[in-house]
Amino acid sequence: MTSIADDNVTLEFRRGTPDDDVGELAFVRYTSTCPLCGGAVVIDSGRAAFPDRLVGRCRRSAREHVFSFDPASRLGRPLVGQP
Repeated sequence: MTSIADDNVTLEFRRGTPDDDVGELAFVRYTSTCPLCGGAVVIDSGRAAFPDRLVGRCRRSAREHVFSFDPASRLGRPLVGQP
């Protein structure tokens, strides 16, 4: 179980299957490893640089290692800090 009080938790609506149209709400935490420095990447607000977006931010370098985040595919690409 993930608590909404935990850091970097998002509230996600998951649609039902075509056979079962009942959806559900889930508290979800996404994390990854930064490909640039090996630090932990967590979901965060896009802030002023990327308004109205969720982005992945490296905990070691939160301003320089920023990644896009697609919750459907769970993939992203560098937005800042590209090698």
